[in-house]
Amino acid sequence: MRNRQRPTSVIRLGVLLALLFSFSIQQHASWAARGVDQVVAVVNEDPITFKDIQEYFMFLFVDEISTDEPEVINQKFKENRKDITEKLIDDRLLLQEARNKKVTVTDAEIERRLDEIKKDNGGEDAFMKGILARGLTVPMLKEKLREQIMIKVFIEETIRPRIEVSPSEVNEYYAAYPDQFTNDEERSYEALKFVNKLEAMYVYKLYSSGDSFDKLKETYKDNLVDGKIRKNEGADRVIKILFNLQAGMVSRPVKVGNAFLIFRVVDVRPKITVSFQEAQESIYGKLYSEKFALKIKELTTSLKQKAYIKIYEDTAS
Repeated sequence: MRNRQRPTSVIRLGVLLALLFSFSIQQHASWAARGVDQVVAVVNEDPITFKDIQEYFMFLFVDEISTDEPEVINQKFKENRKDITEKLIDDRLLLQEARNKKVTVTDAEIERRLDEIKKDNGGEDAFMKGILARGLTVPMLKEKLREQIMIKVFIEETIRPRIEVSPSEVNEYYAAYPDQFTNDEERSYEALKFVNKLEAMYVYKLYSSGDSFDKLKETYKDNLVDGKIRKNEGADRVIKILFNLQAGMVSRPVKVGNAFLIFRVVDVRPKITVSFQEAQESIYGKLYSEKFALKIKELTTSLKQKAYIKIYEDTAS
């Protein structure tokens, strides 16, 4: 199998910078009250500050904290601060090694990435207002981008040539985990849902007397629900009824929880086994990613063994 080049997502370039526009650290009193320039760790004489920890927290937890209240965000920060410090130390070691290996990033690449960030944040004017409001400058952002790209380039140049996924490994994985490549039989359905059993029975009687399900859907459109279900995923009663119906067939009212539903099967998808030819690409990607992650861990462990690292107790508590 050809060794495909795959993009890595070790560092989500630009995400951290975008967060600086959408989320203000100064909103949180417990953070603002603490000196953001306080040194929390030293890596080969290179300091990591409390502000670095804050920014990296936002970078790692952007999806989780986007809608949280300040006190919830502060609690998550406190719970994860130690792990974040360790991750930052890893990144700082990788950046130092990238500099030692003379990894360079062109100004053109920085400008291209910066243009993407401006576009994602409302254009040039909104971009400038955002950074000025937070005491940032364009050179500061460019330097942050340069560091991120340097780490990414160093990792890929160092690790990628050492990773190989053989055809036999892909074959063995497919044979070892057959359940991952089998999709159970599935029914798509729509249903009329009623709280009152008598009402459900009345509607079903209308259907039995000749009213079409489509007509009933229109009349009781506020009661309409739909979904998909696979064998062994739902209540036994529902599974037994739905999987004995073919596409277009309608069930008698079925009690589900505190409601009564009249089901109509919309589509039937039989049990499908994904062939090896269809699965091999995803298997290759999974095995490659696992090996890539292992190599990064080995690399950072090796760098730590040779480095001087000091973490101040106040940050670890």
